[in-house]
Amino acid sequence: MKIFSAWFALLLCGAVSILKGEVLINEIHYDPSDRTKPLEFIEIHNSGAEPVNVGGWRVSDGIDYLFPANAVIAAGGYYVIAENAAAFQAEFSVAPHGVFTGSLSNRGERLRLQDSSIALRDEVSYGIGFPWPTMAKGGGGSIELINPGLDNDLGGSWRTAGTSGAVPPLLSAGDSQWHYRKGTSEASTPAENWRAVAYVEDGTWIANARMPIGYGDIDGDSGNSDVSTTLSDMSGSYRSIFMRRPFTVAAGQTSGSLHLRVRCDDGCIVWLNGVEIARVRADGAAPTFNGAGMTITNATEPPLGWTEIAVPNSESLLVAGSNILAVQAFNGTLSSSDFFFDAELGRPSAQNGSPAAQNSVFSQSAPPAIRQVAHAPTQPAADVPVTISAKVTDPQGVASVSLSYQLVDPGSYIRLSDSAYATSWTTLAMRDDGTNGDLVARDDTFSAVLPASLQTHRRLTRYRITAADALGTSVRVPYADDEQPNFAYFTYNGVPNWNGAVQPGAAGSRGIVQTFPSALLAGMQTWHLVANSADVTNSQYDSAYNGQHFNGTVIYEGNVYDHITFRNRGIGSTYVSGKNKWALSFNRARDVHVRDNWGNLYKETWNSFPIDACASPWAAVHRGMAGVEEAMTYRLYELAGALSLRTHYMHWRVIDSSLESGPTQYDG
Repeated sequence: MKIFSAWFALLLCGAVSILKGEVLINEIHYDPSDRTKPLEFIEIHNSGAEPVNVGGWRVSDGIDYLFPANAVIAAGGYYVIAENAAAFQAEFSVAPHGVFTGSLSNRGERLRLQDSSIALRDEVSYGIGFPWPTMAKGGGGSIELINPGLDNDLGGSWRTAGTSGAVPPLLSAGDSQWHYRKGTSEASTPAENWRAVAYVEDGTWIANARMPIGYGDIDGDSGNSDVSTTLSDMSGSYRSIFMRRPFTVAAGQTSGSLHLRVRCDDGCIVWLNGVEIARVRADGAAPTFNGAGMTITNATEPPLGWTEIAVPNSESLLVAGSNILAVQAFNGTLSSSDFFFDAELGRPSAQNGSPAAQNSVFSQSAPPAIRQVAHAPTQPAADVPVTISAKVTDPQGVASVSLSYQLVDPGSYIRLSDSAYATSWTTLAMRDDGTNGDLVARDDTFSAVLPASLQTHRRLTRYRITAADALGTSVRVPYADDEQPNFAYFTYNGVPNWNGAVQPGAAGSRGIVQTFPSALLAGMQTWHLVANSADVTNSQYDSAYNGQHFNGTVIYEGNVYDHITFRNRGIGSTYVSGKNKWALSFNRARDVHVRDNWGNLYKETWNSFPIDACASPWAAVHRGMAGVEEAMTYRLYELAGALSLRTHYMHWRVIDSSLESGPTQYDG
């Protein structure tokens, strides 16, 4: 907590009168989701009981702003400086007090608040990844201080706007537990019965379907429809589908507003526990299985974005225990060329911010600040114990810290959307008493040891940390707004030998199996992808999944990037012969810092990149040449000083089964 006593204020700034309150940086909006709008802003807050004259004060470093003479922040008041006054007022319906020069870094930086005598009154060095909130990195929200009495230079004192007490959504986009029935007839008799919690599905329903569901080219990117469950027989056969998603709500968690997000092509009607809560592009007609009398508006417009809906009377609809979200989705016409549906149900998502008002995440009882989390060794070998540590502090005192871990074995990948992700965790206590891996007692660093028996070759271990203070207020990290809601490490004994032949099983020299030693393979940067075997096969070898995004885990230089997405890439070259190309996308605020071919870090971090297979699918006879001509051409352009791509070489290993290597290159 930052408190200025009388003598300290006089010493620093030579003030004639003592400042009764504390003036501090309270909110920072550094990376708006809409890059076309200049919406960056900083909010200064006077948390004291007396007004403060801030004339001649300055905010500097990342941006620059000089407060005008005799500017005053009222007791409990706010002073907002923005990047652009007109854009700010149009977005937030309030005028800023001033406009700064420069811009806020999207990678984090230091901000300083100095008074008229250049004495430092506050300083915040914000970041973009844990322990700082992550959704503020391009997700639309500012970062807000939970309570002005907290140390605002600690990431744990901040949350993304709109995520106070944030919990995971009740239903996530891309969920895999939906049930659906094709609209070839009414789903029940009477027709509305299927929307109720008590409805018992008959044998026509298909269970455990993953969203999005649909078919066709939704987003216009050369056939990449991005659906997970394909309805290949829908066009010309049936106009609607019925969908149900059962979910449970714990006692005490039914209060508060609900927020529904829907992305559909062409239209849909949504019910919660049998009560209609939303219509998207569907008129007011009573729904029938064939859409008779139903008009879908604007059905020709590609609905690339999400429709955001505040659920009316949600507190009277949601119940403790079993609930059901029911959806009937429609095509505009029976012969429509495409269809798509996905949805998410949860608490209101992060807003842009709350400038000139109390922060949306404000709380009188802030949880402990989990300031640092680490595990050692970074990438253990098999049969080596791993110590996990977290530095945790709280003004009221830390009452407990616990570690939950999840084991993911090769060939048994657990996706974020799988039900096993939520249930297969083991919890143990972390200590700050000098035992169980803790080096120094009572130094605010809590530790736990995962024994050597848990570390097996190619195993992925995920973990989360929960801390509670003496008042019972708790927090779990990573925060709920993090697209990677766990930390992780990867156990690995090193790259094994690789065996391959020009043509395995062929007679003569073409069939001779050669062994390439691990020392040779390790000479190139090694990247691992851990994923579900069916997802890898579908992505790379089944054209029905062209362009679809799948979840996986990437390991590079011992660092784990969990719950990333991968897909095949290309247009005319996909699924012709041999290997496909890949595309990887990393999570918000979790870019990877890559070394070039000579071991030097690239200047920029990567949040996505393509991988070329060095194959020639359209002319298999030339597969050994593919990629070579591109690399040579790029290099020639680079040597000539022209703008050019740079070829980055990598050793790409996919873990989707228990077998790592076998007699030929087709095994493991």
